[in-house]
Amino acid sequence: MKKLFAILFLVLVTMCVFPNHAFAQDENALKFESVDVSFGRGVISSGVDINVAFKSENTTLRITGNQTRVHGRFQLTKLIPMVKLGATAGFYKDAVWGGLQVAIQPFEFLSTLHWYGIMAGLPDKPEWTLNEFINYHSVTISAFNFDATFATLGVTQTWKRCIELKFTQSVNREWKCYASTGYDITNKFPLYSMGIRYTPQ
Repeated sequence: MKKLFAILFLVLVTMCVFPNHAFAQDENALKFESVDVSFGRGVISSGVDINVAFKSENTTLRITGNQTRVHGRFQLTKLIPMVKLGATAGFYKDAVWGGLQVAIQPFEFLSTLHWYGIMAGLPDKPEWTLNEFINYHSVTISAFNFDATFATLGVTQTWKRCIELKFTQSVNREWKCYASTGYDITNKFPLYSMGIRYTPQ
């Protein structure tokens, strides 16, 4: 729980100290974009998750975490048309990991995500030996307020296949809520999550 409270504190300080207009003079500087709070069990999430995002004209920075894990993703959004390249790094159960992400969106309704990372040691057993940590691939089809995803996910070489359907609804210009339901095909386990997002105008 200490990590969760630390993340909450970081989010609140960021929103107070670095408001949206703080770097208005520099269009390439990162500006606070949004903050999400979600809970449940999804394809790559579990428990209570906090996600804070910063964005510039060409890049995005996201920091995500809960009581067992914290990671950041720095993404180049306009380097290649239809492709976003990202570097990720974080902690999971006291072990350090890092990796790369590639997001491809050839059409507005179709996107894929490919994520590979290695860890120094294993969860709860940090050491200098490098091991495969995450190997994730997904395809998402979007229509109206719905996103349907099929994903394969390997964590420390334990694989599973999942399907998920997500619904997003705007409350007003600043607030959105979302909910998802799915199924872990490999382990025959239901998935569900709910969350809310704040985006200042």
